[in-house]
Amino acid sequence: MKILVVTACGKRKDTSPQPAWKLYKSPRIRAVYNRRNGHDMAILSSKYGLIKAEEIIEPYEEVLTEQRVKELIPQISMAIQKYDIIIYYRGCAGKEYFTLIMDACENAGKPFFSVGYKNLGDINILPEIFQRIERDNKKS
Repeated sequence: MKILVVTACGKRKDTSPQPAWKLYKSPRIRAVYNRRNGHDMAILSSKYGLIKAEEIIEPYEEVLTEQRVKELIPQISMAIQKYDIIIYYRGCAGKEYFTLIMDACENAGKPFFSVGYKNLGDINILPEIFQRIERDNKKS
């Protein structure tokens, strides 16, 4: 089973190009990256759309708007096609990011699971979620 772990970008960024998970100065992004258990991870960005955690990107300043959400849904729907399930760690990310990944998953016909609240709430259950998904997949 191919799992994609997704979280939203962060406002504070480094000033030079970096792998996406390092560019954003977000404890949430680093915590998700460190708990992904070898699964692919991507970050929702208002500028870049869905970017792989290891992809090197330039710093930018752009806010995710409702209009931009509509523009990004087709791109993200295509990007998630190769995955069986999408796990979104919300944390304290804005509702626009949640709407974006939820609508893209619905558009792509992909199962979607959201976890996390406030700043790093439920972060430590990510590995358990992966284990449950993998165990359930072996049963079917």
